[in-house]
Amino acid sequence: SRIKAELPSVSQRIRNAEALFIAGGDQWNYVNYWKNTATETAINYLINTKQVPVGGTSAGLAILGQAYYSAEKGSVTSTQALGNPFHRYVTIGHSDFINAPYLQNLITDSHYTQRDRQGRHITFMARLMNTMGFTSIKGLGVDEQTAVCIDQNGIAKVYGINNAYFLSNSSLGAEICVSGIPLTWNINNQAIRAYRIAGSLTGNGSVDMANWNNSSGGISYFYYVVNGVLF
Repeated sequence: SRIKAELPSVSQRIRNAEALFIAGGDQWNYVNYWKNTATETAINYLINTKQVPVGGTSAGLAILGQAYYSAEKGSVTSTQALGNPFHRYVTIGHSDFINAPYLQNLITDSHYTQRDRQGRHITFMARLMNTMGFTSIKGLGVDEQTAVCIDQNGIAKVYGINNAYFLSNSSLGAEICVSGIPLTWNINNQAIRAYRIAGSLTGNGSVDMANWNNSSGGISYFYYVVNGVLF
């Protein structure tokens, strides 16, 4: 509850932490209960002042980017989002919650290929570019049993048994991103740059989260969307 999120005993316990991991569940609870409370302030203190490791899985990952999918009305599928970027389940916030320096201009998604979330993730990116004032946008998609760990210098490595996906818009926003019409984000079949890194037990690949042009250990390709179909 928001009442408990304001308790001094709760915020002080968070501030005392040497590391913080945010569990999965329903990210709307986290946004609804923690936003603009002492709990939010304590989490941002850990990230930006105390500089200890802070991470999360599923819903806990969803809230870490500057932009976030809040799931306020319910969980949207890729088919729903691509078919209508303004579907009632496409609820996005930005620039008003968790402030992680290396996750600026970025939105996350999890259970990535296991739940076929690439399409909805790219739709979120299109909305941020076309309707929310972002001049560039990045995406971080993470498979199950996989983690992206970012060190103090902003260098990300991928751990685990599946893949992580680093996305960025190639140049322009979507050609068609309006209510009730399927998304088209094509840009000559190169709308979204993608870089896929397979995880390992000791950490694989490298992405400079401050400069995504400096990457290694992965595979490059493009995503694009035509009339609600992801390619």
